[in-house]
Amino acid sequence: MDLVPHYAERIAMTPLCLRLNEVADRIGVSPRTVSRLIASGDLPSITILRRRVVPVEALEAYLAGRIARAR
Repeated sequence: MDLVPHYAERIAMTPLCLRLNEVADRIGVSPRTVSRLIASGDLPSITILRRRVVPVEALEAYLAGRIARAR
């Protein structure tokens, strides 16, 4: 029995968007800080069914920009 999911199954399990608390957990800040980043326009977000979420690609781009500016 193969306990490791196949590559295609892992891709399917990867979320495309994260809730604000999930973003906060991943980058080590409070959900309020994530809300401020969104409100300032620094971190793009979208609304899906009245829930504010951050696309994973947007979070990765935000972090890449922060890293580039820090160098």
